[in-house]
Amino acid sequence: MLSAGVALWLGAGCGGPEPQEGNVLATDEAALTVGTLGCYVDTDAQDVPTPNRCNGYYDGWTYLVYEMIGAGPGYTYQWSDSRCATTGPVCAIQARATTRLTVSVTIRNAAGTVVSTQSAQAVLWPVNPP
Repeated sequence: MLSAGVALWLGAGCGGPEPQEGNVLATDEAALTVGTLGCYVDTDAQDVPTPNRCNGYYDGWTYLVYEMIGAGPGYTYQWSDSRCATTGPVCAIQARATTRLTVSVTIRNAAGTVVSTQSAQAVLWPVNPP
C-alpha cells in the first residue's frame, strides 16, 4: 500500500481530480503521513515494530529499537535519548533485562518546522528471572 505522498508522487491520485498539464496539485502536509513511532526488543525472533509500546524477553545484552512505522520521505528526527546519534527514522539503544525506557522523537519537515512529537516505551524482561 502506498502512502498518500507516494501515491501523489506516482500520479495515482487520491480520488480527487487529477491536475491538468502545467498545473500543480496542491497538497496539505497534514494529509501526508509522518508515520507512527513503534518499537521492538531485538531478539532471535523475527522482530516487527509495534506502535507506541513493546515488550520482550532476553537474557543478557540486546537492543531496544525505536522505529518510525510508515514514515514518508523528507522528514528529520530528533530523538530524546542521546544514544540515538542519528536524524534518521530508526534508533537502537543497547540494554539488558529489567530495562524500561520511553523515548520521544520530534519530527520536522524539510523546512525545519515541527510537525509531530511522539513517544514509545520498550520493556525488556529476563527470560530466566534471578
